[in-house]
Amino acid sequence: MRIIFIWFFLMIMIIKSFTGLAQPSFNQREADSLLLLLSGKDSLTAAQQQNDSLQQAHIHLSTGWFYYNRRNINAALQAFNSGLRMGEALQDKTIQADAWFGTGLVYFIYDDYREMYPAIQRYLELSDPATQQHRMSDAYRLLGAYYRHIGQFQQAIDANQKSYDIAVSVNDSIQMGAALNHIAWYYYEMGNLDKSLEIYRQNLTFYSGDGRNPLANIYGNMGNIYRDWERYPEAIGYYNRSIELALKNNDLYNLSWLYKDISDLYERTGEYKQALENMKQAAVYQDSLTSVNYQQRMAGARSQYEAEKNARELELLSLKLQRNRFLNWALATGIGLVLIIALLIIIRSRLKARQRIEAMNRKVSELHQTNLRQQMNPHFIFNTLNSIQYYVFQNDKISSNNYMTKFASLIRKTLENSRHTAITIQEELETLSLYLELESLRFKEKFEWRIDVDDEIDTLTYKMPTMLIQPYVENAITHGLMHKENGKGHLRIGLFLKNEQILCTIEDDGIGRARAIEIKQQKNGHHQSMGITITESRLRLVNELYGKKMKVQYTDLLDDSGNPAGTRVLINIPIIT
Repeated sequence: MRIIFIWFFLMIMIIKSFTGLAQPSFNQREADSLLLLLSGKDSLTAAQQQNDSLQQAHIHLSTGWFYYNRRNINAALQAFNSGLRMGEALQDKTIQADAWFGTGLVYFIYDDYREMYPAIQRYLELSDPATQQHRMSDAYRLLGAYYRHIGQFQQAIDANQKSYDIAVSVNDSIQMGAALNHIAWYYYEMGNLDKSLEIYRQNLTFYSGDGRNPLANIYGNMGNIYRDWERYPEAIGYYNRSIELALKNNDLYNLSWLYKDISDLYERTGEYKQALENMKQAAVYQDSLTSVNYQQRMAGARSQYEAEKNARELELLSLKLQRNRFLNWALATGIGLVLIIALLIIIRSRLKARQRIEAMNRKVSELHQTNLRQQMNPHFIFNTLNSIQYYVFQNDKISSNNYMTKFASLIRKTLENSRHTAITIQEELETLSLYLELESLRFKEKFEWRIDVDDEIDTLTYKMPTMLIQPYVENAITHGLMHKENGKGHLRIGLFLKNEQILCTIEDDGIGRARAIEIKQQKNGHHQSMGITITESRLRLVNELYGKKMKVQYTDLLDDSGNPAGTRVLINIPIIT
């Protein structure tokens, strides 16, 4: 049968090459996965033919872990459920326990605590304390996560204490440290800081100073305890030790919350400049963490798609393998019919695969677009905070209050708009006007601004991508008008309708791009504006997502003598309804 299968597979590949439908060759990881699944299929078929229920159960469990490692939740749950049913038929508690543990772990990684809890409970009821201590220790920590999720902290602590006791019995220091770390954090959330600190100090004995993530996390949490006690110098000491370890490991998660908590400490002590600097650092690492998480989610989605595609190919090959039994006595007369059927199936599979790939690419573009919008919000907010800081330092209470009121309105609008891929032109202009009012308050007598909208543009119906214009306006003010030495600057923004497109012009009479680049290089080297970079990436994604031709053109303005007289930015915005 194996020879017949190989022959049949080669025949399909030959047909694909002659018909121009050949798929791209598998990479090594895909080939390994396909061979592993094929081996499992063959083993399962052999076990079924031999009526070996025990072997079938073990194959189902192995398949479940295969899909779990590739984050294919549906296939993993189905395989574990099949193994559970076989274990129940055999009355084998070990197989049943392993199936329940795998099921619980799948639900845990997807934060489905309601389904995870009964699965882990059933595992603990069926598991053998004499042979499964390590897994039982893991299971009690999972129960602790469930109790903490529903707010029952004492039960969460008790569950982790059981995890710790089991780890002690088998002298597993990693499990012991993990359980203590959870217990200490739960005491912290309960407000028992003394007990939390005591356990964190005990937990330090399980780790050496090699920069591992648990040690960085422990020092950071100890810093939080001293911060809450208002013992700020000691808190800073622990924070710095935690950051040093996290930087060695490039641990984005710990770095993001550490800088945020240090910012909170400086805000409590009234050191607002230090608070702002650390909050900026937290935003940088949070952006990096968001990007990494996004890439991981995309890799998981692609892995799940590949696994599903491989499974469908295996089902197709299995179907062909069954049909080959009829070809043993009629191969000569039936080969033509088999090849025709195979060709039709391949063509149909090719069309369906193309549709699935297009749907997947569209989803990736939508998720990437959402990610870029999320990155735009902290960038814009932190730039605006500099203006508030200016008035606070000037001790101008009236201006500060006026500025804070407008800033609150702007933040509310920004957060409301960030939930949408596109907003109406009126909403975009309202947000832009608030931003310009804030900048006008900040830079008094420095520039004037005006927004003109063509009467033919329906601002309530036509839409554009969220926060599209603001980064270019910010660029014009920051790099063009702020460095103008003679007289007040002027900023003109216009929206006009032409050939089913909205032409947006942003024109300033500042120092020009060439001079602005010289100044920027003197200050920041080759640093590129994050707002412009993100906006250009969003323009490319909008063009791919909607099939539009959105583009940006820059024009350097000159006076009668040929000297730089400002910059004009022209944005072609296709109408979105």
